[in-house]
Amino acid sequence: MRYLFENLADGNSYPYVAGFYEQMVTKALGSRAAEKMFRLYYQENGIHGAFLDNLPGKLGTSVIPTGGILHQVLLDLADWAERGIAPRPSTRYRIDSMNQVVVPSTAKERGGLQPLVHLTVNGKDRADVGVNQPVNLVGKIEMPPGTGKIVEYDYYVGSSDYKFEPATKLSQPQTRVSLTRTISFPKQGEYVIALRTAGQRDGKGDASGTTPLINIDRVRVVVR
Repeated sequence: MRYLFENLADGNSYPYVAGFYEQMVTKALGSRAAEKMFRLYYQENGIHGAFLDNLPGKLGTSVIPTGGILHQVLLDLADWAERGIAPRPSTRYRIDSMNQVVVPSTAKERGGLQPLVHLTVNGKDRADVGVNQPVNLVGKIEMPPGTGKIVEYDYYVGSSDYKFEPATKLSQPQTRVSLTRTISFPKQGEYVIALRTAGQRDGKGDASGTTPLINIDRVRVVVR
């Protein structure tokens, strides 16, 4: 059995290389044989390294730690090797003409292990508004089929200390969560708003363990 684990925001290990390797394995073995011994998981917004804790400061408002996903991958690999339990399918993707890895926009199509987060502001990824003018945030979070449940989420709303608000823990973990929120800003400037989430395979509601499945999305508000 062999796994490849690659982060899509990794500037030190180009993500397309893992895809090319998977293509070589499939070409050499055939798709059926490759499915029986090989997996490739791409992590959206993950950088180089597999940190477990959320990253501090400004960096943590745009990228995520992937240590929890890696730990889950290793547990799945042990089950595969020792108990014959096949892991979740590989992440679906394509490599475009610029050698960029492109993943589907829905959890069902993408697969893999990571939750998907989609955040919009006034229906887009950027809003231009006036001082104290409300903007509408819509967040959608979903887990790929069979990978677990969403246990919590938190927001960063453009504060200068780059700190997220206290996390909202779901009393009943879900496979899909829809969120709405209205906010405004009292001063001119550019503000980044981020929505971060954590899922868990067992869905017990604890994102502080060793296997949180994390992702993030963000939008921009320009206040004039």
